Amino acid sequence: MSSAAGSEPYASTGVVEEALREADGGRLGAAAAWLAQAGGDCPELGVAVEATMHLAGLRPEGPALPERVVFAPAACLGAGLVAQAAWLAGDASRFASARAMVEDTVDRAAAWPRAELVGRLQIALAQVLEGSGAAEVDPALADVRQRAANAGLGVLVTQATALRALAALVRGELAAATTWARRASRMARSERAPQGEYLANLVLARCRRRAGRVHLAARILAALARSAPPVWQRQLAWERLLAGDEGAAADADGCGGAPRQLARALAAARAGAPVAWIAATSDVREAVT
Repeated sequence: MSSAAGSEPYASTGVVEEALREADGGRLGAAAAWLAQAGGDCPELGVAVEATMHLAGLRPEGPALPERVVFAPAACLGAGLVAQAAWLAGDASRFASARAMVEDTVDRAAAWPRAELVGRLQIALAQVLEGSGAAEVDPALADVRQRAANAGLGVLVTQATALRALAALVRGELAAATTWARRASRMARSERAPQGEYLANLVLARCRRRAGRVHLAARILAALARSAPPVWQRQLAWERLLAGDEGAAADADGCGGAPRQLARALAAARAGAPVAWIAATSDVREAVT
């Protein structure tokens, strides 16, 4: 890595990169061994290490963002991973804080390709979630896909492809979304990249549900729920409920927040209890805003 203001190399960056490559391939034992050596000489690297462990299911809680930025690439990487975890947890405030740090550091993160590309993926995700930005992300995601492929970062190629699918879905382009999601799912399977597989198949299940093929969506989601780490279960529970999986109600209740309220709303609707249904749907709207 090159030295520049805000982007000086630290001894642990190579260790973290090795750990992340092991985690990309689902080799969590090897990743944990590398991660145990990393992050001590740089607070921002510590955040990246802890966030990686959280996303992989090796740590129950996600880390706090660093209080200040000394090494911009590590801050961008850590904040990008925290943003992903915050989205999965439905924590809008935390997502916004992490996004702000990513936007502040991403242009200074080019010395570490993974760090910059993770940051740019999270910026794209934020634009897609806002809806209005979904029409603008395709060129940026195409750039991330190409650069990640050149750097040998298959999991980021898969995630960028899955976000292309999600952006198309937000725009109402169901056929294109399904094509991109199927491509991402095949890539994740080929790469044996669990984090890419979770995202790709979550989006593919949403495409199947939107197409009215809820049985396929439920099958995909049930398989994911059996293998995905805890941090993914909230999004999966929400999608399983929307796909008509009545067995998801208990999992949704355990997740709390929007999935729990949606499960209660659906239960009230099935029971023909309009007062309870109105109250529960109001709680759903409050939980997702």
